[in-house]
Parts: sequence; C-alpha cells; structure tokens
Amino acid sequence: MSKTFAQGKDEIAKLCQYFTTNRRSFLAPGVKEAHVRQSLIDPFFAALGWDLRNTAMVAPQYREVITEDSLDVEGHQKAPD
Repeated sequence: MSKTFAQGKDEIAKLCQYFTTNRRSFLAPGVKEAHVRQSLIDPFFAALGWDLRNTAMVAPQYREVITEDSLDVEGHQKAPD
C-alpha cells in the first residue's frame, strides 16, 4: 500500500503516543522482544512504507525485509542477536 509522507508521519506520531502511554508496560522486566516488535517496530517500518509482509509477493531474493532464521546452538534453537 502506498502512503503519503503525511500519512506515515501521522502513523509514527500515533505509535509514539502509544509508547508514551504504555511506557511502563514496554519497559517492564520480562517483556518479550517479539511483543515490542509486533506492537511498535513493525508498524514503524510499515509507516515508512516498508513491505514487511511481502504483500507485493516479490521473489525471496528481492524482498525488502528478510526475517532472521533461528540458529541451532548446542542442541537448542536460538534467535540471532
């Protein structure tokens, strides 16, 4: 979906307000990175016009965003940092 600069700016302003309102929850011990990413980071990049979900159905080698795979470390699956 194509966005104008003003639309993206408005969406980012709403995300900033959402974070400010819920700051304690986002900064609380035990908050999962995946929750923060889903609630704030992904919508931020979407507001900038990134195609995070590959809605354009671009071939894997040409995607704008590539999700990191997990790694096998000593028999346990871990996310790369």
